[in-house]
Amino acid sequence: MNFFKKNKKLTMWVGMILGILLVLFLIKILIFPAFGSNAYGNRLDGISKVRIHDDSITKLKQSLVENTKVNAVTYDLKGRIINFIIDVKEGVSVEDAKKIADGTLSSFTEEQKEYYDIQIILTQDTVKDTSYPYIGYKHKTSKGLFWTNN
Repeated sequence: MNFFKKNKKLTMWVGMILGILLVLFLIKILIFPAFGSNAYGNRLDGISKVRIHDDSITKLKQSLVENTKVNAVTYDLKGRIINFIIDVKEGVSVEDAKKIADGTLSSFTEEQKEYYDIQIILTQDTVKDTSYPYIGYKHKTSKGLFWTNN
């Protein structure tokens, strides 16, 4: 107790600094509670069990491009959503393009289809009519693609 009486100013400064640090720490916790955490929260729990490997996507893209009706294929995976953009050649009917897109679902396992949402966008660079683009979407709970135009 004698130490505190003899060093009042030092004790007061140390107490103020500790108080300021405590207040700054509490402000950081209250204002930035999830700073640095995963942007998806717990929505991606279990993704390691149904991981999509790059070699299977490469094989799928290669098989699609080898089709004489397809120009190019673009793939993007964001969280639980798989996006494909399939550009078909001029003169390919919408029904033929849909059949090609439906074939992509067979490249995924049942577990992957039940975990991921799959979206396929059918485009055609030289469109002379308004039949393209077509968008097919498969929710993880549905069995097949649902199609919409524009």
